[in-house]
Formats: sequence, structure tokens, C-alpha cells
Amino acid sequence: MGLKGSLPVILIAILTIPIFLFTIFPLIGATTNSMSGLYLFSQAWNSQTGSRLNVGYYGLCWKNLGDTKINGCIGTTSKSAQDVAKKFFDMNQQGIDDIIAGIQLALDLQRKVFVAFMTAGGLAWFVSLILVGLIIVAKGNAGASWRAVATVFAYAGAVLMIASAWSTTSGVRALEVVTLKDVKAGTTLLALQWVAAILATVHAWAVSRVSSSSKKEDVYSYSMGR
Repeated sequence: MGLKGSLPVILIAILTIPIFLFTIFPLIGATTNSMSGLYLFSQAWNSQTGSRLNVGYYGLCWKNLGDTKINGCIGTTSKSAQDVAKKFFDMNQQGIDDIIAGIQLALDLQRKVFVAFMTAGGLAWFVSLILVGLIIVAKGNAGASWRAVATVFAYAGAVLMIASAWSTTSGVRALEVVTLKDVKAGTTLLALQWVAAILATVHAWAVSRVSSSSKKEDVYSYSMGR
């Protein structure tokens, strides 16, 4: 197989692990203590103690919380503000209603404003990866419909990832302006999203090249010396 024909297949293979990692890390940011440094944005929680709340797609993390300066994270999928509050606060303490209201605001931003298009983009990319893998294994005998669907899913994944990166970056920057820097962007997570989006776009191009090929050698699995 010539270099020209093998290049898209090589790219797909090389990009698989990086795309997976750069997609999954932003999605699990702020869900556990080990992922507390990955978040969409960080907002001031208590000016007296200097504590902050880091907000991810599916988690919340407190930094330097309370007199003991504890750090703690929790996944927020299917959890209410009360459920989250019970994890870190005494529900009988003074001002608990304000605490719950603050958590609810973070959850509303998380679920209604910063919608995780990246989740759908990652799923579309994964489906395209499976389909193009089957096309490669078929050695040029895959049906036209399979090729078309693989390309559609690949480009859909890239578009969704780009939309996610653009919308979250714009949204976080807007929050920074509105709150006069009480909110700080999670630059690491935002950067990872853009890297994933760029790599997914390259993947989509490679899938389209493999899918549009009509020659057996252009979709055959890459092998040294072939």
C-alpha cells in the first residue's frame, strides 16, 4: 500500500488515544479530588476564608473550604443542591439557605448554560471510529452506506466538539466580565477542549478519505512493508 493511501489510516490510529484522553478529561473535571484542577470556571465562595468553588461539566469542587481549609469534590449528575450541600456543610448551620442557593446557581450554570456538547461529540467520534474500523477490516468491500454514515458521524463529532469549545470559552469569558473577575476561567480545561476539537477535525478528514476510497489498497489495514 502506498504512503498516500495509508496516511489516513495511520492518522486515525495515531489520533485515537489522544482524542479519547482530551475528550474524557474535560468531562470528568471537578468530579474527584484528583481532577479538581480541571474545571470550566472557578468562582469566589467565601471572601473571608478565601475559599473557591470550581465548576466542571459534571462536578463541583471546593478549595480551602471552612476553618480547616479542606478540599472536596463531588459528581453532580442527578444530584440536587441539597444533596451536594449535605456532603460538605452542616444542614443546621446558620446561612444554610444561602449556601444551597449558591450551589443551585452553580448547578443551573452547569446544566443550563454550559451544556456538554462535548459528550455528544465524543459519542459521535467513537461511533465513527468503530465504523471506519469495520470499513478498514472489510478491505474495500464495505457498502457505500457504511462509508457515508462513518463520515457523517466523524464530522458531526468534530462540529459538536468545536461548538462545545467555542460556546464554553465564550460563556466563561462573558462571566469573567460580568462578575468583574470573581469568576476565573479554567484555562486548562478550555485548552484541552480546543485540542480535542482540532484533533477530531483531522480525524474526520481521515475518515472521509478512507470512506470515499474505492480501491481495496486504500482502505486496507496499514502494515509495514505493504
